[in-house]
Amino acid sequence: MANMANICPYDCFGSDEVGHTTQPPSDSSGSSENHAETLNEKQASSCSARNISKIGNETPRDKSCGVLAFHPYTEQSLLLHVKNNLLPQSQEAATQNIDHSPSNAVLHLIDDFCLSRHWMMHMGPQKGAIVLGALEKSIMLYRQQKSSQHPFVAVELGTYCGYSAIMIAERLRQEFSPFGSPLLDSSGFHVYTYEVNEMFARIAEEFLALSGLKSFVSVVLLHRSNAALSVHQSSRSHVNFLFVDHDKDAYLEDVQSFENLNLLRPTSVVCADNVIFANISNYTKYMKEKQQKGYVQTETLSSLVEYCTDDDVTEFGLDRLQDGVGQ
Repeated sequence: MANMANICPYDCFGSDEVGHTTQPPSDSSGSSENHAETLNEKQASSCSARNISKIGNETPRDKSCGVLAFHPYTEQSLLLHVKNNLLPQSQEAATQNIDHSPSNAVLHLIDDFCLSRHWMMHMGPQKGAIVLGALEKSIMLYRQQKSSQHPFVAVELGTYCGYSAIMIAERLRQEFSPFGSPLLDSSGFHVYTYEVNEMFARIAEEFLALSGLKSFVSVVLLHRSNAALSVHQSSRSHVNFLFVDHDKDAYLEDVQSFENLNLLRPTSVVCADNVIFANISNYTKYMKEKQQKGYVQTETLSSLVEYCTDDDVTEFGLDRLQDGVGQ
């Protein structure tokens, strides 16, 4: 994997050091499957037209780095951005008693990068609020199981850079291992997040370390078809919260694999991203059929594609950017 400390591949990403420029490094880990587009000369020229170098800059990102755009090294540039700006952000939050955990500062910096420098396919705050709402239901159901002794188990299929894993783990940390308790440990809960791309998994581990949540989350590099079996062997209990956000063609098959191993119980909550934007009709149909039989309760909450701006809606149209989370 390339050295993260020296990566600032394209001017459209912005520079975290005045006068600092570098050439794009060779990617020893191989190209990512999600990078459907590469940066050609015309795009590079457009990206170089301006440079955003400060946190909170209100100048919008360049259009060539806008919604649904994919360029190489975006993930490494994001990690550099967060590393270079996390300390002052965390210090300010601690001073103002906003939060003693750096995780919120990490998420804020990721959101800032995606809105002002380059769009990325993280959960984002809008859909994040929907997922957290589903997680709250799952925590409530867990608390109602008075006889339950096993730790709360959350599973994510599709780690990417770890945004949603950080968001989920931070909420569970607040619930089961709050700051100020005699011992901060992960005995009350654990998050297992599965990724097929080695580079993304490594970057996610760095973000989790920066967020102070590494001991609460296991990033597992594993082929998706083995995820349910891996959870079954690792947790020795059923799954309380399952978040699905990986290969869109595999949602139904993989959720069924969790069902077949009895990892999903009546008190489990399953949450699936992109069910509207990616038109995952076989999954939504399956859940509706189970609801008609009285096995589950399901609903789809609508939203927009992550990190959309008013300009994006004007350019692409509202219908094209509609998305939703099924739970």
